[in-house]
Amino acid sequence: MKKLIAAVIALAGVFVAVPAAACTIQAPQEHSVVDEPAPDDVPPPETPDVTVESITRGQGPSGGIFNRSSTSCDGLGFLEFKISPARQEVGYTFDVVEGAPPDDYSFPDVPTHTNREGSIWFEAWSDGAEDKQESFRFETKVTAIDKWGRKSEPSEPVVVSHPGTGPCGGGSGSNQAALIVFSLSVLGLFRERISNIRSLACRSKPSD
Repeated sequence: MKKLIAAVIALAGVFVAVPAAACTIQAPQEHSVVDEPAPDDVPPPETPDVTVESITRGQGPSGGIFNRSSTSCDGLGFLEFKISPARQEVGYTFDVVEGAPPDDYSFPDVPTHTNREGSIWFEAWSDGAEDKQESFRFETKVTAIDKWGRKSEPSEPVVVSHPGTGPCGGGSGSNQAALIVFSLSVLGLFRERISNIRSLACRSKPSD
């Protein structure tokens, strides 16, 4: 019986997720303001048009039973905003006006730049490396600030929301359940095979 239990444990070890190398995250670039008057021929920044480009939630190990994998980014939540018109010499601040971001996250106090595509990507919060995530909803206004500190009017409120994720999405929860069922099935097959071998041995034993 000890050998049987050891075999099942060893078999279960095949399905354990192996973490990958740590991920690399590039934070938004901080926008600097100079202490000098703005030129007369340069207009103040325009009120930005802002949309939510993507929301990434934390997740458990991915892949099937035999090839589960995870990364150090799996427990993080991310927000990506698209800004138009995007100007490299302008920074943007985000102010929450209604609701609350997840995990008490707060946007940077300083203005940040977009990338060349007009997006700003925030490493927002610790979401937990699991497939079951709670929903959230909040609203934010975005203000543009040029290099001389002049501000635009705030944007219209931008709704940032996510419905959350359940435990039945085929992630780590389902993999763990499948692992348990498989291990129990193997244990049952081993026990049945041993029982058959003993039965045959008893039948073949010569009588005195």
